[in-house]
Amino acid sequence: MNKNLKYARRAAVTLAVLGSLTLSACMTSTPNWDKHFGQAVTTVTRSQIINPDAPAGLPSLTGTDGKTAVAAMTNYERSLIRLRPAGTGAAGGMDFGAGGYGGIGMAGGAGTR
Repeated sequence: MNKNLKYARRAAVTLAVLGSLTLSACMTSTPNWDKHFGQAVTTVTRSQIINPDAPAGLPSLTGTDGKTAVAAMTNYERSLIRLRPAGTGAAGGMDFGAGGYGGIGMAGGAGTR
């Protein structure tokens, strides 16, 4: 009985594989789908743009001059140096147990302030 079941399973798998190969050989390519590929995305994108000619009437922006940009970056870098915590611990100077992040912490309020 067990031997017959093995042969039946093997025959069923073989027929399934041969049937799928036969059906795939009869299948045509998708010329209609290929012809319209991407139309849905293009249609949705175009429908989301209210006025495609809106920027045409606006004056062009020149942006920031070099001196202002350098001054802004220098100020930003200085602010980072001032705010950098000093410490050489394993946490890189961060004190997770002390107050300072809104709670009293394990130090009982005697944080690093």
